[in-house]
Amino acid sequence: MDVNNLTVKILIAYHKPAPLIKSDIFVPIHVGRSVAKEASKDGVISDEDLKWII
Repeated sequence: MDVNNLTVKILIAYHKPAPLIKSDIFVPIHVGRSVAKEASKDGVISDEDLKWII
C-alpha cells in the first residue's frame, strides 16, 4: 500500500440547515430524507429549508 496516494474523506451529516462545510476532504451528506417532512422535536422543516438540504 502506497501511503502517499491515500485519500481521506470525512462525511458531514446534515438533517437541517446549518453552515455548509465542503472541501476536498469534507463531504456533506443529507440524512433523514425519508422523514424530513414529518414533525419532530424541532418542528416541521419548511419547503425552503428542505430545498437547501437537497
